[in-house]
Amino acid sequence: MLVVLLAIPLATAMSKTGLAYPLGDYWKIGALIVLWSMAVVVFIEPLYWRF
Repeated sequence: MLVVLLAIPLATAMSKTGLAYPLGDYWKIGALIVLWSMAVVVFIEPLYWRF
């Protein structure tokens, strides 16, 4: 979770300075995939350990 919290300002800074320009919008798609998968893990893990 800490990695995601650190990655968001870094990605914002990269987009504002133009460092992420060669990547286009693919870094946004990657960030969404990471956030979605972490959210799924957070909600599934307690259910998994309960049973």
